[in-house]
Amino acid sequence: MVGLYNGDPAVGNANRYGLDFTFKGPPFVIAEAGYLYNTQIFSEALPGNLKIDGYFNGGKTAEFGSSSTTGGDSGFYAIADQMLVRWGTPGEQRHLGIFAATVVAPDQRVSLMPFFFDAGVVAYGPLGSRPKDFIALGAAYGAYSSNLQSAQEANSTAVQNEEMTVELSYGCRIAPGLVVQPALQYIVHPGGDRSVPNALAIGANIVVSI
Repeated sequence: MVGLYNGDPAVGNANRYGLDFTFKGPPFVIAEAGYLYNTQIFSEALPGNLKIDGYFNGGKTAEFGSSSTTGGDSGFYAIADQMLVRWGTPGEQRHLGIFAATVVAPDQRVSLMPFFFDAGVVAYGPLGSRPKDFIALGAAYGAYSSNLQSAQEANSTAVQNEEMTVELSYGCRIAPGLVVQPALQYIVHPGGDRSVPNALAIGANIVVSI
């Protein structure tokens, strides 16, 4: 799959409305290749999915700690998931799976977080009485740009190093098309600032599918 978009960052402003198919801004191009496969696990062929993606933004971006701008920011990311074991009847699709993703935006002059990684495990239908629910445990880690850190040190401002979040959530299907997902997060170095105490966050997502 390949997509071409208007990369003008101002297209989301409140005064930009109406139908507009012009490409007056810089081009933003993204491409993705996916591969579906089966892996032999415990004498059973179980499905997996791998996607490799890349993007290019032709616009100009200000460099950290400098009045200069850089054009042509780019990066890539990879996403993978794999079913490990399944249970229940085939129609219920209850199973245990793992997932992982990484994003790399190597130009540290303009990329706020040039490296990001997340991974986790999900159990779909953990309870026989709730076959459409799911429970997930995941972790995400991101490292901030070394160029940004140098600029922050030069300006004597708080230096952003790295940030990590661990999340436990439970998705409860209330009705067809309605899922309520409460979540508990533990955040290490909020905002990447090592001087800020770790934080505990509680929230919930409400997903409506039409």
